[in-house]
Amino acid sequence: MIEVSWQPEPDVRLPEMIVGFDTVALALYQRLQQSFSTDQKGSAQNPRWDNSAALLLGNNYLALKAKASMLPWVEGLSYLSTSTPNSKLYFPTALQPNVPIPWLENALRDTLKDDAKSAHSIASPSGKNETQHQKHDLLYWPTTNRLIQADRYWSTAVVKQNNLLTQWYSNQRMHSLIASRVSHCG
Repeated sequence: MIEVSWQPEPDVRLPEMIVGFDTVALALYQRLQQSFSTDQKGSAQNPRWDNSAALLLGNNYLALKAKASMLPWVEGLSYLSTSTPNSKLYFPTALQPNVPIPWLENALRDTLKDDAKSAHSIASPSGKNETQHQKHDLLYWPTTNRLIQADRYWSTAVVKQNNLLTQWYSNQRMHSLIASRVSHCG
């Protein structure tokens, strides 16, 4: 077994994705809502949200995958990118592992294979059975060993058209309310 360690990246990579958790996710939500509404009014100051930008709406987190120039700034965000062209492994832009990225990506995918709930057999174009999670992006934070499988991105056009960001926000508030009531009962 190879020990993986992380070093500072000498040349910090441009971010390809931002992720906010908890209150940072809520701040990102507010920033995106402002940006979407300003964009609809046609402001030249805001980036044009096109289908190249996509959102990942998770339980207690919110992620935006887009060109670095389109990513908004919110204090506390995680900035992630890949470090090799064909990789689907996103990790903090300021870190680099001591092992080749494909090895690390495969090892992280193997941890998902062990979880029967996240592995759904499908046939690949080659006719071999593969698991669906092999095609999805992986978001990884080595300092906390947090791993997220990005299994459903939404284009910003779909998010705006279907008001998905507001629905996500409502769900987060409901989960928070339930959690606070449960903790008061115990």
